[in-house]
Amino acid sequence: MHTPAVQRRRSAIRPWVLGWILATLAFSALHYGVWNPPLYHGSAVRVPGESTLKLADNVIQLTILPAWAFAWRVLGRFQDLPTTMFANALGWGIWTVVLYSMVRALHRLASSGVARVSEPAQNVADPARRRFITGMASGLAGGIPAGTLAQGTLVNPWSLEVARYEVPIHGLPDSMRGLRLVQISDTHLGPRIPRDHIRRAVELTRRLLPDLVLLTGDYIHMGSWYIRPAAELFEPLVSASTPRLGVVAVMGNHDHYGDARQMTNELARIGVRVLNNDRTFVSWDASGLTDDAAAGGLCIAGVDDLLEGEVDHDAALAGVLSHTPRIMLAHNPDTSELLAGLPVAPRVDLMISGHTHGGQIAIPGYGPPVVPSRYGRRFARGLVQTSLCPMVVSAGVGMSIMPVRIGVPPEIVEITLVPQ
Repeated sequence: MHTPAVQRRRSAIRPWVLGWILATLAFSALHYGVWNPPLYHGSAVRVPGESTLKLADNVIQLTILPAWAFAWRVLGRFQDLPTTMFANALGWGIWTVVLYSMVRALHRLASSGVARVSEPAQNVADPARRRFITGMASGLAGGIPAGTLAQGTLVNPWSLEVARYEVPIHGLPDSMRGLRLVQISDTHLGPRIPRDHIRRAVELTRRLLPDLVLLTGDYIHMGSWYIRPAAELFEPLVSASTPRLGVVAVMGNHDHYGDARQMTNELARIGVRVLNNDRTFVSWDASGLTDDAAAGGLCIAGVDDLLEGEVDHDAALAGVLSHTPRIMLAHNPDTSELLAGLPVAPRVDLMISGHTHGGQIAIPGYGPPVVPSRYGRRFARGLVQTSLCPMVVSAGVGMSIMPVRIGVPPEIVEITLVPQ
């Protein structure tokens, strides 16, 4: 038979255990539903509640991120039901214990203050003042990081900006002075990024009135569910009067994680020219694209992804005349150093890449602590000089590993070409 004290403790703990179970079940169902969409999602048509559900799952995942990291390390999976249940049970179990302990500590602190209220005032600090100072310190200690993460999840990832660069190109025909290219990279349509965010990026691109749109890979996050809608979201760029020269694209590593061949076919179906170790040319009068090397005044080449594809620069630059300036699209910026290290490095006047997302998190005065590049912060984002040529690296539109952007806003890139 349990004593009254034990019974009271069990009664006090029971609601917390119930809350933990409900949180585990509810948030597991949300995550599993977001990461395993039904087949009818396979179009670019708006899905009611998509943005809200994905944003909610992003916030919840960030709240229990250590548990997800542990689940990934132990189970090696991310979206199946057992992993989802395990991560949520562990994460919300930890939060339940932490919150319960805090409530108990505050209760004991309040009780201690009441018990000593009759002591002489000169011997005891004001208990109300002590509780206020303790509460304020705790609030600041937890509130500042929580506020930063909330901003980085709820606001920053959806605040698109335009990064602008003017790049001199050696041998560029004067008829192409001021040619404007707009790059869209790393949209990552999938469980973290809703269709509406990419739709806004496409509309912003249209308002810039570019001459040519460059798509530099990672159109999906994973799987094959989103391949068709990822391609269809770019259709307004192909069907509109701008860009007047059209849309060209290359593949990224995440497109290979899904099905790069299917993604290529879907983009080609809507009218995007996919440059998979291939090239096209801007005609001398900049009136259109052509496959005739002699009729082209500027080569636009594209290579496959460095990590998951096969970079074949010889095929990408096949038949390009020696005096023709050339721009190369390569999803991974490290491609530039690979080409620079060849016995005979090819001529590339400008490389345009994505992949890094700018690191997604940048510390003021330091920069991004983690960048998915062998060359670290050097290739995080912006207009940089490589061993091969100048290179523009986009911070991208979407997110990948962590659902957060702090100090690195999503962007599309506008590049204006001038003769050198």
